[in-house]
Amino acid sequence: MRQLTEKAVYIMFGIGLVFVIILACNTKINIKTEINVGDYIVDTSYYDLADHVEILNPSKILATFDQDVDTILFGDSYTLEQQIFFYDMLASSGLQMDNNTNAIDPHIKHKTKFYFIHCTASKYSAQLDGEWFTNFFHNERGWSRVGYSAIILHNGKLDTLSPFNLDGYTSIDEFTYGVRGVNMQSLHFAYVGGIDGKGAPMDSRTIEQKETMMKLIQEIRCSDPDAVIIGHRDHPNVAKACPSFDVREYYK
Repeated sequence: MRQLTEKAVYIMFGIGLVFVIILACNTKINIKTEINVGDYIVDTSYYDLADHVEILNPSKILATFDQDVDTILFGDSYTLEQQIFFYDMLASSGLQMDNNTNAIDPHIKHKTKFYFIHCTASKYSAQLDGEWFTNFFHNERGWSRVGYSAIILHNGKLDTLSPFNLDGYTSIDEFTYGVRGVNMQSLHFAYVGGIDGKGAPMDSRTIEQKETMMKLIQEIRCSDPDAVIIGHRDHPNVAKACPSFDVREYYK
């Protein structure tokens, strides 16, 4: 009887262990971390590259890259966002494209469908500017492109990270890593702030930031009447609080 009881315990333990392993494999664990760059603290859980741009599988690239560049870079199964991402990878590695290869047309433009509002996920006390964030994206995060077209500083200044215009179209030069899958039809703007002293989401916009954001949105609506202006969190499959307030409700 004792042997049967011990056997039952072992069986139950084994079943429980298998269940835990299966649950762990199917659960996306989002560990909230902070990076201290200089004197500033930024919530890095907002800056997972996979959340901001469609990434090609490196093993898929290496399998056929030397044999047929066109298949990898310009095949029909790859989105333009993926093609640009791969092209950036080549450029950052110092590799040159074959002159006979069909390169990405630098004049391609897509109708801008989304104008995303973000927050930088930095504490209110952090006095960050465009230069700091450009360095953060390129050197600290290792991104080939920045995450926003521009950011709004605490004093209301609009600091450009990547040159843009509001002509209703997104060009390859205006392409930034903002929201995965739609960057070629989007522009991205962030205000410095968005979390409280404990790292929790908080609408920390100053009066000056709100005024600049209102002027920017009015300019967008004047230049592009069909503009869809939403927060990062409002896009499907985005599990973030960014920009820490309801953009659609606030600017309806």
